[in-house]
Amino acid sequence: MLENPVLFFEISRVKCGVAKCVLPQQVFTSQFVLQELRANNVERVESKILEHLKNTREYRMVVNGGLKVHPYIAFINRILSKPTISPDIQFFVHRDCEREFDVMREIEMRALNRSVDFEEARERLVRIEGKMLGYPECCTESYIRSKRDKSSLPAESRVILEGIESGLFDDVLDAFVKSEVISLPQFFTSGFYPCSIGCRKAAEVGRKVEHWLGDMRDLFRIWCMINALHAIVTGYKASKGKGEFSERIRPFYSGIESKKLELIKTVQPHITNLTAFTNLFIRRMADSFFENRENQKN
Repeated sequence: MLENPVLFFEISRVKCGVAKCVLPQQVFTSQFVLQELRANNVERVESKILEHLKNTREYRMVVNGGLKVHPYIAFINRILSKPTISPDIQFFVHRDCEREFDVMREIEMRALNRSVDFEEARERLVRIEGKMLGYPECCTESYIRSKRDKSSLPAESRVILEGIESGLFDDVLDAFVKSEVISLPQFFTSGFYPCSIGCRKAAEVGRKVEHWLGDMRDLFRIWCMINALHAIVTGYKASKGKGEFSERIRPFYSGIESKKLELIKTVQPHITNLTAFTNLFIRRMADSFFENRENQKN
């Protein structure tokens, strides 16, 4: 587990049955130059990338857990407001999702051939991926609406605003300052935006993982707290900008107490690489966790 806590927690979502696959961020890498990619050699390139991964400890960690790694070259960007051709390598860890990958590839190829509208193709892809990843349907549809409605806030900005207005982000900062662990199951993975900060279905996904992890649930809860902290730090950076969103969140950060503001400023330079930051943080916490558990046994 301590080799890569983030990957371990992601895998746990598949192992406990709430998802068919996961998309660990900043875990697997590839040096392949996507600009040189041609549509007719996609599968061959994915196979080459997989071969390079087989020498990594992360790959062995996945395989030893009875799962598979699938490098998937996505052509249609899922994040930008306007769907564009923007090749990217996604690394799925999965259990028997080959059929879904084939369907996704067919949709992307049809969009590239202009036989399917880009917007329609992206929405179909997001729905397939959301179901594979175990995301609640309400959250997936909310994400799609945020892309479709150009006047609405991006999903990440909406979560930041709701976290501030609900008082949740203040509670998160308070817990970090006091070195307390709280449960935030709706933040069960990075890059996921619940349809609302209080979505019960999203929280249920995280609670199932907590239950499956047993004695290690507190370490998972710390990861969820760090995911929330990442959103807080992102909001802090946005509060320095211009525009309506910056103005709406600025009072929270300008009025925050000194200890909490100091925490935000301290972690800001490091939390950009969220996985590396989380792994280091949890390894340090785990040392104390396992030591205390051993002392209790004795």
